[in-house]
Amino acid sequence: MQIRQPDFVERLIATVDRHHVDPGSIVLEITETVLVDEGDRATETIRRLREEGFRFAVDDYGSGYCSLSHLQRHPVDLLKIDRASIEEFGNDPLGNTLTRTILQMAGSLELLTVAEGIETSSQLRELRRFGCDLGQGYLLSKPLEADDLAHRFRQIDTAGVI
Repeated sequence: MQIRQPDFVERLIATVDRHHVDPGSIVLEITETVLVDEGDRATETIRRLREEGFRFAVDDYGSGYCSLSHLQRHPVDLLKIDRASIEEFGNDPLGNTLTRTILQMAGSLELLTVAEGIETSSQLRELRRFGCDLGQGYLLSKPLEADDLAHRFRQIDTAGVI
């Protein structure tokens, strides 16, 4: 389903209802481009779905041209920082500046942050130091099939960690 489809909201709500899923457990990812290109239409769609309990993430933040005003106008919950902004984090002072600024801005807007593409320990260490909430990337785990993911969580649960 695409946010641009006229019946997107109704179809999504019907699907969630049919499968008895709590909308609050679903985070819908949208790109910066959708926020900018769709404007008021995106705002209305996001507003309607948030009223139903859905949460939203802006994916690949830092790769496009989304301004702070777009983040203030669109009620999102989570900001996923583009992997290109993470690549030099921990190695290049200029790369650190952009990512640090994104993290500070997200913090002031009370958005959760996810760093995409974490591949080195220094990136992870620096991201933690500057307050990044969550991360994903090959350093943490390669992509997993659903069965492998379930097996991994069963192992953690058996160890008493969850």
